[in-house]
Amino acid sequence: MCSSNSFSQRKVAEGSGVPQSTMSDNKTFLVNSAKLVLEPEGGGLALVEGAEPSWWEKGHVLAGFPKPEQVQAWWNDDDAPPDPETHGQPGQAREPT
Repeated sequence: MCSSNSFSQRKVAEGSGVPQSTMSDNKTFLVNSAKLVLEPEGGGLALVEGAEPSWWEKGHVLAGFPKPEQVQAWWNDDDAPPDPETHGQPGQAREPT
């Protein structure tokens, strides 16, 4: 039996198109580590209060990070970011290679 604000793993799997085995494999992480899902006393699974759909929207997970070709260009360009050995101090010249 599930409380009125929760759903069984089977129902979540059916509604999401995710296999129930995947739901079971990831439930512990979602409940204990990510803390995005609760297991109410009445049974089932429920989203935490304040959950927003944007948390699970599909998108590019590396948005905002430089692309590999940009990083490669830094090694060949005088406008590269500061040398990591200088701890990223602004205005610090790169050491000659």
